[in-house]
Amino acid sequence: MNDKVDFELLESIARAKPLWSVILVGPLSIRTPEFRGNFEKLRQLPNVHHLGFRPLETLPNYVRGLDVCLMCYRTDGWAYYGYPLKLHEYLAGGKPVVGSDLPSIRVFSGVISIASTVEEWQSAIEAGLNDNSALESASEYKWPVRILGKNGSTD
Repeated sequence: MNDKVDFELLESIARAKPLWSVILVGPLSIRTPEFRGNFEKLRQLPNVHHLGFRPLETLPNYVRGLDVCLMCYRTDGWAYYGYPLKLHEYLAGGKPVVGSDLPSIRVFSGVISIASTVEEWQSAIEAGLNDNSALESASEYKWPVRILGKNGSTD
């Protein structure tokens, strides 16, 4: 959890959908007081659960337990130019993914949903909850395919 995450967006989603659970995994590394305040407000909601740091080798287990993976990044300032490495982890996990409208995420618009407004996020998440096709598109993002190619050889 760092200054790139749009905590206000997550709060809006969590408030609008109180039956949904928002699971946050990762240590806190929020430097900006305003963003730290936004995170604290978010964390107070009963359907938001910050699990904190988890060892790297356990992270696939958390992805397996999610219904939809979210990349709620701010789209202003320096955060706009980031590249979310977790995108590949989410795709390899075979889960529907919804991401912010960042240039680095737009490249994957064929396999993930991109949202800008709270309403678009809610619609994309709902679609992801009802979509079972993520497993099919995710297969090309698994490490053996990325490393060895689609036919599984190094040739």
